[in-house]
Amino acid sequence: MGTAFGVNPYVIVQTFTTGKSCADEELSGITAYLADGKCHKTSSSASYRAIRNADNSASIKKYTDGICGSGETTTSLGTSQGACTADTKVYGAGTTPLYLTSTVNYDTAANTCKSGLPSYVASTVVGVDACAATVACTGQAAPYTGTSCSSTLTYKDDMAAAFGVNPYVIVEKYTASQSCADDKLLGITTYSADGKCHKTSSSTSYRATRSADNSASIKTYTDAVCGTGETPTT
Repeated sequence: MGTAFGVNPYVIVQTFTTGKSCADEELSGITAYLADGKCHKTSSSASYRAIRNADNSASIKKYTDGICGSGETTTSLGTSQGACTADTKVYGAGTTPLYLTSTVNYDTAANTCKSGLPSYVASTVVGVDACAATVACTGQAAPYTGTSCSSTLTYKDDMAAAFGVNPYVIVEKYTASQSCADDKLLGITTYSADGKCHKTSSSTSYRATRSADNSASIKTYTDAVCGTGETPTT
């Protein structure tokens, strides 16, 4: 299953004959679930959503339709992998990612931004099905903007693909005093680190640089031309 699911989170549920203490020879079935939180159709009249947490606990919601809309039944699974509980053993790996909606800025609207280089990406955490990506950017002048969808599982790879060989800096923001726990992520901002002034709105802008030792500097401004109200972050 590890090979089949790769980097994606999953939950394996083994069921055993009732009252047999989960003896190996009493195994009656094994079901593996993709634990990405999304709705997965298993037949024309059945579907499920599964999540897996960092503490190994998991939750599986099953439905009596193909769109996770009705007849919900929830099974909550404990943190002890391989322990026999109610004639069931649970295993798995990975953690259900958080989902992100990103406002992507571009300095030019060339090719409707489909293959353009982003100048700034502001991402917030949303529900699993909440993001709606756009197919082209909008705006009459820079910054031209579009919307992309991602998750914490793929975000860094997505940014690497978007920026290509161009330098960039990713800044993640977490709930205060939570030791940057994965599930306490509030948002992510990605900056083009080419040292140029990039406009983020009609009244804000920034310059960012990244050094060979991985250190970085971001200077934000309260105008659109990197002229006033400088606030440095290093």
